[in-house]
Amino acid sequence: YNFGLKYNFTDNIFLRTSYERGYLIPLFQQFVGNGADIVRNTDLMPESSDNLNLGLSYGNSKNNDNLKINANLNGFWREQYNIIFLGSGITKRYDNADQVNTVGIEGDLILNFKKSWTWRSNITALRKRFSALKDPRNAFLEGTVFPNNPTFFGNTELEWQKTGLFQGADKFRAYIFYQYVAPFNHILIGQDDTYQNSPNSFVPTQHRVDIGTSYRFAKQAFTAAFNINNVLNA
Repeated sequence: YNFGLKYNFTDNIFLRTSYERGYLIPLFQQFVGNGADIVRNTDLMPESSDNLNLGLSYGNSKNNDNLKINANLNGFWREQYNIIFLGSGITKRYDNADQVNTVGIEGDLILNFKKSWTWRSNITALRKRFSALKDPRNAFLEGTVFPNNPTFFGNTELEWQKTGLFQGADKFRAYIFYQYVAPFNHILIGQDDTYQNSPNSFVPTQHRVDIGTSYRFAKQAFTAAFNINNVLNA
């Protein structure tokens, strides 16, 4: 169940907040594994969570045909109970973590200039940590970073499109896309472990660049596209 509240400051700016109580039932493959490196765990419990969001939005698309701007800034808090995650090791299985807390902020920006150029960007920063553990043998994990979850990432894309480049309502599009993911731990770590002193516990920095183009033949309802993914092989 969930509920939300929205307040309009002006026609272009509004504030919104929402709360959700959610449940996640384990998937079949999480119960039984894959018959290879992931073994079964028939004791998996459903995951539940309390989620709270607070966001501010701005958009001027109604007032300006040359430059349209849409921007969002959102903060979120989440408390997850019996969170389902894939353990680390040579032989793995899906387990329940007792309680995990996530606090974060995210923002996105879209600029459209004269209906031809579009720039999209977004960024997310969060902290996801074990907040409570029932088994006293796991007390050392309290306050440590939850494994295998990026904590800082973002992407940006620049696009150019032209209608009627060669004929009628045909549409041409070209774009370049960049994605960044900061280092994050892929296994359980201690509170003092960092990328600098324990590099084998972390996925290194990731830089991804994609480029592509497409042409839509409106009359034939046909689109041809050519894309190159991960140009830098990184």
